[in-house]
Amino acid sequence: MSKIIKILITVLIIFIIDTTSISNKIVFADNSSNGQDNIGFVEFILDLFAKYINLPLGDTIQKTLDQACTNIDEDEANVLLYSRQEFESLNNYFHNDIQVDKADSTKKTNTFAKEDVSNTKENKSGVSEEIFNAGTSIPAIPIDAYTMTASNPRLFNIDFLGVSEKENKNFGDLYRNFINTLSHIILYVCAALLIIMLIWRSILLVTSIYGDNTETAKNSKKIIDNYFTAVLILVGVYLFSTLMVNLYTLANKLITNGVTTYFPIRYNVKDVYSFNTNIISAVRYNTLSTNILDEYMWSLVYLGCAFINLFWFVFMFFRMIIVGGLIVIAPVTAVTTMTNTTQNGQNQGSGLFFINGWIKIFLTVVWVPFILTALISLALRL
Repeated sequence: MSKIIKILITVLIIFIIDTTSISNKIVFADNSSNGQDNIGFVEFILDLFAKYINLPLGDTIQKTLDQACTNIDEDEANVLLYSRQEFESLNNYFHNDIQVDKADSTKKTNTFAKEDVSNTKENKSGVSEEIFNAGTSIPAIPIDAYTMTASNPRLFNIDFLGVSEKENKNFGDLYRNFINTLSHIILYVCAALLIIMLIWRSILLVTSIYGDNTETAKNSKKIIDNYFTAVLILVGVYLFSTLMVNLYTLANKLITNGVTTYFPIRYNVKDVYSFNTNIISAVRYNTLSTNILDEYMWSLVYLGCAFINLFWFVFMFFRMIIVGGLIVIAPVTAVTTMTNTTQNGQNQGSGLFFINGWIKIFLTVVWVPFILTALISLALRL
């Protein structure tokens, strides 16, 4: 064991000497006054962490999310950074939305927020140094927590009853078609059950009256009285769900001024260029700074944002699953309304299979993402 420890210590000493000698050859913008000063060992390690841990891990997460949420292929998803010249030759439905132009351009763009960024920063010597230039790449990362909500990617579409085309481009399409078909089957089954229960309880009511069975007669009468309410619920749940989904879409458009592009922010880099971006792309752009401390700090922010986006993806995915499940069981609430009553005739259920509980869960699941959209949209306008 002692030999292993000695070997590890020796390797560590060699690594430190090696990396220190290498770091002496690298320029650290924040320490340099004329671009010739050398960076220290700590800065060199920070640069390594940024370039070989934080950024690759964040990029891997974002590439996966981009491919899952959009129709781009694997080759396109694997490229996150482009030069200005490359954007001129790209022909993709979201690459075209970036609209790279000269700095301080007055060209009208499909954005609702603007951010001005300096292309220089003072170093420790008080000298202003360039951190962004015309050669700095521009990120094209369409998916983040905000665009997953505001831009309504096809994968997360919850309009299950509005399926008009039998497209199967992704899992969302398959799931929506499945839910649309299954919900119709459940609707017909529940409608048949209501009619059967009405006939059955009508027969029980008549036989109970003649058989002097008052308790059965009372229960049968209550169920028959609830039949009209149950029919209204059977039809109303679909109208309600369609209304809420459309209202949610309208509210999103209002809060974003109708800007549902993946890149709603105009990023103006002083004396360099301007382009459309989003939150995650803007963060990734700042990781390209030639200032190593900036690069490292922004790489941490980028990695944190990537994990937040991953969490939000999981939430939005299960939101779609849950809303689909609620659409399927919606007709069941009509059956439970007809069959479950208390002595005073009021519905006794408040769970998932009862209309009151169903409405509460449906509203919560559908509208929670709007809170994020509203908060970020308002923050971007400040």
